[in-house]
Amino acid sequence: TPDDFSSQYKRPCIRRVGFSEADEIRANVDNFFRRRDKQDVDGVFDRHTSSERPFVIRKDKVGAALEELGLVRSVEHITEDLVSDDVDKETFSRLVQKPTPLEQSLSLLPLAGLLHSCLSFKSVKENATEAVADLTDNEVDLVTSGFKDGLSKLIKQLRDGTSEEKAKLNAQSFDSMVDGNLGNLDTDAEKDKQGENQEVESKFNERIADAGNVEHFYKGLGNRVGSPNEDFEAGVEQEHCAKEGCDESFVALKYGFVTTPRHEYLIAKGDAECPEEQTKDREGRVVRRIPKLSELMELDTVRKAKLRDVEVLALLLYTGPMYQVYNAVLRRSRAWTRQTPGQPARDWTSNNRFATTVHVLVSAVSKVARSQRFACGLQLYRGLGVVR
Repeated sequence: TPDDFSSQYKRPCIRRVGFSEADEIRANVDNFFRRRDKQDVDGVFDRHTSSERPFVIRKDKVGAALEELGLVRSVEHITEDLVSDDVDKETFSRLVQKPTPLEQSLSLLPLAGLLHSCLSFKSVKENATEAVADLTDNEVDLVTSGFKDGLSKLIKQLRDGTSEEKAKLNAQSFDSMVDGNLGNLDTDAEKDKQGENQEVESKFNERIADAGNVEHFYKGLGNRVGSPNEDFEAGVEQEHCAKEGCDESFVALKYGFVTTPRHEYLIAKGDAECPEEQTKDREGRVVRRIPKLSELMELDTVRKAKLRDVEVLALLLYTGPMYQVYNAVLRRSRAWTRQTPGQPARDWTSNNRFATTVHVLVSAVSKVARSQRFACGLQLYRGLGVVR
């Protein structure tokens, strides 16, 4: 029914004359694959441009172009989303790929796990492409049949679930859109124990995220990490070079070397050289380059956002291994910063929560966000890895 879809961005809900429900589903599936085909999407874009302006679609023509790909959106809501009167090819592609709230809600269903179960008879590959590369047509049919049975069971479980279960799914869906995958702050002792004992050798190991909910969000950053030092420069330096934990070592997950907050601060500030071995990843490839603060201050983005030196310094620190410490503070998790596998991880939520640094980071990101204009439908990728 129409209530199942967003009023902003919805699939067609009225069946076309002469079409059965099965026909409509097949047409919608065909359109789904068309929207995933760049050549097809580009072809629709080209058909809705004019000879006078072949590189853009007029805003009032975008609705018809989207409808050709099985999408229905009102001109008013398209107008709200767009940043100019014309839609270029990249923006149109993002409009096409923009998920509906229903799609976001359905993404919580364990479809990837179900497909993995169907493929397990054949492969233990970790990469999806490799997992299906050697399948015969008959094996594809077997996997599809198993997936169909499992999907039917999932849909019926969703349909027949209790009101509490359905409310929980809706709440999870809302949180995933509003809170950015925030978890439950009030975890029990057993969950804390799991988080403390969990080994982290890679950014992509599963871990329990403890990041708060909407209520905690409205309490503000100060409630989470404390108040900043009024002298921002001095506060950031003290947190990395003088306060508790500044010399606590931890493993940089991406690179594999051991470092400390003091060491990372001195390198970012330009007061120490980064050792050559700390510029390489675990395979020995040189992947880390630390620019000078003076160079970063000359960037157009920095000038446009009117960032201060300390804000650029905080951003530079966050783009290096120190993101693990700041995240450990914000998510109240020890699992991000283990010195070596098997050893207990430091509790970064005690006396030094890097409050000034985190506040400065928020200021810097907010300034950059206000100085930028992003196209509608721009996809955001978050580096949380596998998190519960």
